[in-house]
Amino acid sequence: MKHEPGPAGHDFLFEQYCLPGSRYKKLLSGSFMRLEPDLRMAFGLDMLRDARGMTDGTLATLFDGDWRECLTASWLAGFDRRIAMRQGISSRLAERRERHVGKGLCFSLARFSAPEDARVLVDYLARSLSDLTYRSVQPWALGALMVIEEKLAVELSGNFLEPGGPWEQWVGEGFVGSPEPEHWKDEVLEWCRFAESVELDFAEGDR
Repeated sequence: MKHEPGPAGHDFLFEQYCLPGSRYKKLLSGSFMRLEPDLRMAFGLDMLRDARGMTDGTLATLFDGDWRECLTASWLAGFDRRIAMRQGISSRLAERRERHVGKGLCFSLARFSAPEDARVLVDYLARSLSDLTYRSVQPWALGALMVIEEKLAVELSGNFLEPGGPWEQWVGEGFVGSPEPEHWKDEVLEWCRFAESVELDFAEGDR
C-alpha cells in the first residue's frame, strides 16, 4: 500500500527511509555492494519494497529534502525505475546540484535508459568535462551513458573519449579512481544488474 508522509514531514521521511540501517551512508559510500550476498539482497529488497510503497508525491518530497534525503530518493527511484522522477533528477544534474547525490542520479538515469536520459548525461558531460577544475561525478555519468548507449545500440560517448579529448584532458587534471571508461561503465552496470536481480527476487516472493 502506498502511503503519504506523516505530520512530521521531512523528519518522518528521513527516519522512515534514510536512517534505518544507516541506509543513506551505505548508498553514499556504495558499501551495500560489498555486503555478503544475502545481506546485499536483503538491502535491495528493502529498497524496492519501500519504493513501491511510496506515492510519486512522497518520493518527490523526499527528493526535495536535504542531501541525505535526495540521495536516498534517487536510489529508490532507480531501483523502482520511477520515471516520474526523471525531470527532477535531470534538473539536478543540469544545475550542478549533484554534490553527495550524483551517483544515485546517474544510477537512476541508467535504469531508465531512454534516449532523453542519454541526452541529459551527454549535456552534463559536455559542460562538466570542459571545466577541468570541477571534480564531481563525471566518471559515473560517463559510465551511465555507456550503459545506456549499449542498451539502445547507439554511439554517444565517442566525442568524449577521443585521444586528447574531453575525458582524457579531465582525467589528466586530477585524481580519478581509474582513467579507463570501461571501469566506470562496469560499476554502473553492476548496480543495474543488482537492481534487476532484486526485481526478480521480489517478483518470485510475491508468487
